[in-house]
Order: sequence, then structure tokens, then C-alpha cells
Amino acid sequence: MIFERKGKVLVGEWKRPNEKISKGQEILLKSLAKQENFVVLIVQGDTDGEMVVNKFWRVKDDKCNLQGESAEELKDFMNQWYEWADDSQI
Repeated sequence: MIFERKGKVLVGEWKRPNEKISKGQEILLKSLAKQENFVVLIVQGDTDGEMVVNKFWRVKDDKCNLQGESAEELKDFMNQWYEWADDSQI
């Protein structure tokens, strides 16, 4: 998934449980996460039918930090991201 708001970008890479991130994806996501106006998430779950989120992490400083463990928490995170992006002066 990818969202843009006033020059701010939210990128989410979805993976099913036990699905690995390739080395190329890892390099790309870490690179994007270093950009000033980018927020990068890795979401464990799927969107087949309904959205299922087991866990999600934010990629920052070459690390993955757990941010939540449900679809509701992901929605809350995304709402906070939109608030941050709306505060932008771009």
C-alpha cells in the first residue's frame, strides 16, 4: 500500500505469516524509511476478503519496531499519520 498527503508518504509492505522479505525489498524499504517525509510499515496479515492484521512494524533507523497487533491499531496508526501529514506546510 502507498498513500501520499501533502508531500508525506506512507508505504506499507504486506506479508503473510512466515512469508519472507526479499533482500531487494529490504534494501528498498530501509532506503525509503531514511527519507525525511516517508513512513514505512511492514504488515503481517492479508486483505483477502477482509483486512486481517496480525502485527505491524515501523521501519526506522534500519530497525523494525512493533507498532501494533490488530487491524484496529493499524487504522489508528494511519489516522495519526494523516494528522501528521495534514500539519505539513507544503
